Amino acid sequence: MLLAATRRLSLPTRPMVWLLLGVLLLYWGARAGMRAVPASAKWHERLRAASFLVAGLTILNIAWLPFRDAPLAIGFAGAVMALRGLICAGAFLKESLSGNTG
Repeated sequence: MLLAATRRLSLPTRPMVWLLLGVLLLYWGARAGMRAVPASAKWHERLRAASFLVAGLTILNIAWLPFRDAPLAIGFAGAVMALRGLICAGAFLKESLSGNTG
């Protein structure tokens, strides 16, 4: 998000780079969504899968957006991942404070 906001990094202008990165994120999201996990961790995995899928779809759209809008899309994908991190950190803190480790 910081790189997108400061525009310090030169973004690739070739659509193929964005397509490959988007497909990779979609693959990770699908893989995370299909993994067998204990019932206690199921919502963590679903949140992980959904964040990868949303970020992947956002990155895929960069190939068709005007190039000037690419930093906004990258910032949105980064915000989705950061929000997932905050939600999971809050859930971990809540579980550790309540003593529920299962």
